[in-house]
Amino acid sequence: MTANDPSQNITRRQAMQTCGVSVVSLGLATLGDEVLLGHQATLAKDTLPNTWVKVLDAKTGGREQPVFVYAPKLRRFVMAAGMQHYGGEGPRHYDTEEFDLGAAKWFNAYPPGTEKDRPESGPVGEEYSRQRAKHGYNGGTPFYKDGDHLRPGAGGQWHDGKTYGEYCYVPDDGKAGAVYAYLWNKTTL
Repeated sequence: MTANDPSQNITRRQAMQTCGVSVVSLGLATLGDEVLLGHQATLAKDTLPNTWVKVLDAKTGGREQPVFVYAPKLRRFVMAAGMQHYGGEGPRHYDTEEFDLGAAKWFNAYPPGTEKDRPESGPVGEEYSRQRAKHGYNGGTPFYKDGDHLRPGAGGQWHDGKTYGEYCYVPDDGKAGAVYAYLWNKTTL
């Protein structure tokens, strides 16, 4: 497969569904062995530079135009916001997820104290999906409350959480760094 091979073109929807696969695989070429553990380190050493490698084939959780950064203090990729599901109450992952490249696994990044009885990774559950499905239906806001925590929305048919690439990661802010994003005509942290 080459970059110019038209037989390898995929639709935007397919790209959204495989976001975790294709974007994270780029990390193999750009981050080096410092973030890799176990079989992933072997995979990176056996792969030619600038070669796409499938790291994970997730069936759910794809997002269109999310925040997506590597947080070196966490040693993980962080994905937040974006358009997660069009309409209805399909399976939704938490609004923010972290990807551990060495484990080749996504983790739901819950605020402290809200993780009780919630899955470590994957879809959060029917109640969460039902609550997020109507986010933005009665007026726009990029945020919702999870317990005492204000959280970024992760898109549904009435909530446009797409970042359009207008975000940056500042590694020196806070314990793990900070992401500043321009959403809904506002700069957010």
